[in-house]
Amino acid sequence: MKRLLLALLVLPALAHADVAAKARGSATITGGDSAAARARALDDAERQAVDQTVATLIDPKAREANADVIKKRVLRRARAYVREFKVVSEGADEGVYAVEIDASVNDTQLAADLRALMPGAAGQTVPPVGTPVPDEPGPPPKTRPSLALLLVTRAGDHIDATFGRQGTDGGPAAAALTRELGARGFKVARTAGLEAPVAVNSENGGAPLDGAQAAAVTRAAGAGGALVGSAEVKDGGRIRGTVLVGAECQLVLRVDDVASGRIAEAQATGAGFGADMPNAASGAARDAAVRIGRELGRRLDGHWPEETAAPAGRGVLVHIRGALRWADVDTMARALGAVPGVRQVTIARFARRDVTLLASGGASTRALADAAGQVSFPDLRVAARAAPGEVSIDLGADPSRPVAAPGER
Repeated sequence: MKRLLLALLVLPALAHADVAAKARGSATITGGDSAAARARALDDAERQAVDQTVATLIDPKAREANADVIKKRVLRRARAYVREFKVVSEGADEGVYAVEIDASVNDTQLAADLRALMPGAAGQTVPPVGTPVPDEPGPPPKTRPSLALLLVTRAGDHIDATFGRQGTDGGPAAAALTRELGARGFKVARTAGLEAPVAVNSENGGAPLDGAQAAAVTRAAGAGGALVGSAEVKDGGRIRGTVLVGAECQLVLRVDDVASGRIAEAQATGAGFGADMPNAASGAARDAAVRIGRELGRRLDGHWPEETAAPAGRGVLVHIRGALRWADVDTMARALGAVPGVRQVTIARFARRDVTLLASGGASTRALADAAGQVSFPDLRVAARAAPGEVSIDLGADPSRPVAAPGER
């Protein structure tokens, strides 16, 4: 803790003008989990603090007319505007956990975002602060086409396909790929029940469908492109000296554009561990999906670009959730600082298990998310997702990592 406090003291101070807000939040205690209820109550209190600040920035009529926009685009990401807070009181009573906080709200950022969301709102005001207001955001990011995941997974004698009359969810490899595509801003179209036409050319290079078949299913799903491929999951046997079992997943993918045809191909092999074969197979599929996502990521981003660069003069907020050690935050900050275009990385907000960094400069959120996703920790799993103006990083324990037996490394 001393090291953390020292690090916070020596970091460059951010130029800002904040307003104080006292707010109260509450949450129902479910399943006896007071800790989870406390976290939800704090989230509610932060939303209340930001909502109070919104009321000081725009007149009541504009606020009422734009209530839905404020709720979905501002209050749902309230923690991005709360620089810090102090818990004044807290406790549980009759199944409800309540907290009261003194919060410091970044009204400069909040006012700029409100102007961008409601350019014609009457009565809007700018807080009387002495620091320059950051540049307003540009146009909304381009939406990417949804992709059809046309995958056949083999695990021993069992076969899953994401398409066709007997199509399913495709097993662990399809789930892992869906998450990886989602992290890059792509939605996956449902293809179960959609049948492919009879193949005219059987030379598919090992893929389950050729280009014409894949295009037909993709159009039927209303998607703009497809990932066509196969996954083979193999039992790796028991891990020596542990109670865990291992698995491998070989993944081969082809990326097709309905309009222009094939644009990329890649393959990867992943390994996983778990208490049983299903858990081990999920870990192996996830590992293979992350590896192949890194290889295909630039091709996907280049072919279907999305404008996620930070507006001029403003940095990108990087939210790190699940941080338990300062060393992990410092490692992530160094990785972000090495991204081209980043001038410096500073702390914007610090809370228990939740740290927000500010990456100043002109780097895109996609580049920052890619850099964060490639950071490796011995006992943590990293999931990074880019969004307009911010990056979310979740740090979680990695259950697939085998536990070494005494005397082994």
